[in-house]
Amino acid sequence: MLLNSSVKRKMMLKVLVAIITEPDKQDHVCSILKAKREVKTVFKIVEGPYDVIAEVQVRTIERYRILAVDEIGRIEGIVDYFSFLSVGPGEEDDY
Repeated sequence: MLLNSSVKRKMMLKVLVAIITEPDKQDHVCSILKAKREVKTVFKIVEGPYDVIAEVQVRTIERYRILAVDEIGRIEGIVDYFSFLSVGPGEEDDY
């Protein structure tokens, strides 16, 4: 079904979350993140300053704040995390 071109797509907030974990907690953190609905992809990093990078997709900055503070920030084994925010239409072909 083709959509009328005047219909605007809902904008999505994409966030890359770079995470530093405690030693030997990388797998645990990855498995918890993968279970979250808003987490689209999880990368286990083998070289560099971060141990895990997660791609998160939410509709509002408020939802991301709740997710980051109340959920991601409380995962056992996370030492620190950094968020990189991007706003786009939610379709990779549109970038």
